[in-house]
Amino acid sequence: MAIPSTIPILGLPWDDVLFVILAGTMLLAGLLVVTMRDIIRCGLAMMVCFGALAGIYVMAGAPLVAGAQVLVYIGAISVLVLFAIMLTQTKVGPTRLVFQTQAVPAASAARRSPPTSPGSCSPTGSSPSRSSACSSSRR
Repeated sequence: MAIPSTIPILGLPWDDVLFVILAGTMLLAGLLVVTMRDIIRCGLAMMVCFGALAGIYVMAGAPLVAGAQVLVYIGAISVLVLFAIMLTQTKVGPTRLVFQTQAVPAASAARRSPPTSPGSCSPTGSSPSRSSACSSSRR
């Protein structure tokens, strides 16, 4: 059984109905791109819009343009935009970093520690001539 050229109940050609469906999908996806607040979903709606446009190109008899639409816009541009958005979004993290909770103990430890610059007294390698000076500076 062959498919008739018109829809039996409505009497409309299949091409017209498919065009209305694709055009409606494209308009709805375009409105979602502009009105949605989540940027990832906006990117996905943009891909749906490009896909519907490629379907309209196929219906218009331009399969090469439809293929370019799918490869260039859906395959490259949309994926690039989505990856750029995902990679540059700020990560939700704690308001206070972990190392900031150790500021007071670190400051007190730094205040009590002896200097470790070259030529200063060190606990392991002090010379006998400087031992009296090193022992007096630690008191």
